[in-house]
Amino acid sequence: MASVKKIVLEKGSGKPGSTVAEAKNGENPVTDLADVLALKKPLTKGQRLQRKKMRDLQYFLKPFSAVLKVGFKNQAAGVSPKTKALSVNIPKIFVGSDKKSMIDMADVQLSEGYAAQLSNLKVVKKDGRLMGLTWDQCDHILGKYNVLSLVLYDEDQRKVFYIPNLGPVSRQEAEFLFEDFVGLCLHMFVFTVGMLKGVKNSNSNTQYLGMACVS
Repeated sequence: MASVKKIVLEKGSGKPGSTVAEAKNGENPVTDLADVLALKKPLTKGQRLQRKKMRDLQYFLKPFSAVLKVGFKNQAAGVSPKTKALSVNIPKIFVGSDKKSMIDMADVQLSEGYAAQLSNLKVVKKDGRLMGLTWDQCDHILGKYNVLSLVLYDEDQRKVFYIPNLGPVSRQEAEFLFEDFVGLCLHMFVFTVGMLKGVKNSNSNTQYLGMACVS
């Protein structure tokens, strides 16, 4: 690295030819510009695998976009819900023996936060296509202000159905009708949404309820 004297370059910055000069700490160091045509160092096997997992995860989460905006909205400032969802779920992706990326549905996180987490959550089959949920009292002091959200995912058609409010958590039970989903097998997820004076202020982590096939 060379240094240009002030009488030549004064205090400015610039790119004379294939070098770049920048005023810094009273000096003007000059360095070579990066060669844009130079061959890039090939990715390692681990890097290629990580990129594949990220692409596959982005594809998997795409149908959930509207849900992720709710589930991760109040997380780290300056981080988009999509970015947060990717960072939370990427460790859960694994590559099977057939070299396809896979994720266990029970590990999927569509939301994250500190709203009421429901204990002993159960799915109850009722009359016809009516399904119910029951749970014990929640573990959050402000749980009475929380509502329950339901997410249904049709893996074959990559469709997501989102019911934002099944009722207050304090009720300890909820019902939903599968009338519009005949012939579908749906993965079921729930999370709670913290409400204070009518304004959303938090989420709980996602809880997976299993799969329901509607006949």
